[in-house]
Amino acid sequence: MLLPIDAVRLADKQPANLKTGSSAPYALHYSGAYATVWMGSNHFQAFLSEATGPLIPVLIDETPLISFRIEDGHLLLSLELRGPSDQLLLRVEDSELVYMVDAGWDFELVGRTLTIRHALRSIALKIEFAVPDAVFIHNGVFWKNGVCVKVHAGMLALENTGGAWDGCGFGNFNAGIVVGALPIGYRGCMRFTNVPRFKWQPAGIWALNSREDR
Repeated sequence: MLLPIDAVRLADKQPANLKTGSSAPYALHYSGAYATVWMGSNHFQAFLSEATGPLIPVLIDETPLISFRIEDGHLLLSLELRGPSDQLLLRVEDSELVYMVDAGWDFELVGRTLTIRHALRSIALKIEFAVPDAVFIHNGVFWKNGVCVKVHAGMLALENTGGAWDGCGFGNFNAGIVVGALPIGYRGCMRFTNVPRFKWQPAGIWALNSREDR
């Protein structure tokens, strides 16, 4: 197993984890220099080196939702999953996975596939860590600063604009789909500026607002 389920269950029970609100980190053993990220039926891939920079399928306000990079010959995965009110649910930082045990969400690991649910049949993320060089996001809802990116039924969608991709391949870039600024020196495939943002209401209702209204 990539992440032993007994260890995950033990981490849930450890008072230190509950006190800090997060699990102990787990190592994801990625290697090589060629990385691929699948988001539904769309794939992002690149041959990486320290000179070329990272592979970032989706970049929002200069924050990668998921990325691969090379450092000292090691292939490192990073990922950030947040809920609709920007609460952190899951973080992978340089191939170390930490999930938030006090977030009120259900975490289930079967083999190499991690599923996070908010309620019965409501999947926030279903991801397969296909070591040594790939990640498959089968389903997912990613939030960042009022931007919603959804992976469902093979589609990758930017919910704020209504744009969607199906069966597309992206390569030879640093950032694939970019919302907001593109860092200096990065190569981007598609960039969206002045994207309307969703605004979280206390009653749990979403309203679409311009970025300036946030």
